[in-house]
Amino acid sequence: MIDLVADWKDSMVVPIRGARRFLKQPPEAFAGIAADALRSRVKAIELEAERLQQEALFASFGMDALGAPAPRAERANIAAYAAALGADFDSSAVSALFSACANLKDHTE
Repeated sequence: MIDLVADWKDSMVVPIRGARRFLKQPPEAFAGIAADALRSRVKAIELEAERLQQEALFASFGMDALGAPAPRAERANIAAYAAALGADFDSSAVSALFSACANLKDHTE
């Protein structure tokens, strides 16, 4: 998953985010309402780039007709993400996360 969007993220999302952050405190000669308006437009473009990235990820991975991942995919996804990061997630923290998500799901149905 990380490799699928890496070029997009590195070439689009990250530079746009950098421009938006730069405009938060622009050089004095560029400060003012015009710079604030530009920052708002850049922020909208950043969000659109991130949305397209999410759509690409969604389209690339199988979901059922309701958009739900296959059963037990959650644990496999966390394990794959940890492996990609070279991390070792605390199993009790992962279990707590799944428990909280299950409780949230129960309250939204």
